Amino acid sequence: DYLAKPFDPRELLARVRALLRRQDKLRTQVASELRFCGWRLFPEQRRLLAPDGGELALSRGEFALLLALAERAGRVLGREQLLSLTRGEDSESVDRAVDLAISRLRRK
Repeated sequence: DYLAKPFDPRELLARVRALLRRQDKLRTQVASELRFCGWRLFPEQRRLLAPDGGELALSRGEFALLLALAERAGRVLGREQLLSLTRGEDSESVDRAVDLAISRLRRK
């Protein structure tokens, strides 16, 4: 969106609010199904469909990890961030738990 100078601050505020509303609508649409590399992830049903249409069974931890990564595609996430996203802030799991879960996901 573009606003020519001089502009009214109320006009700027109205446009920013409109952009935020549109962004919220997109977020809710994306949340029902996430797509990546031909795979389809359905968070509400806890389902993962392969590119060939077959369903892949994942453990609760594997699904939580894949969902955290898919929702934040393109961002770099550290082990601590992934642990807090998948197991909660109070988790006392070791760092390597994330590495192990990622290697299991890669094998599947």
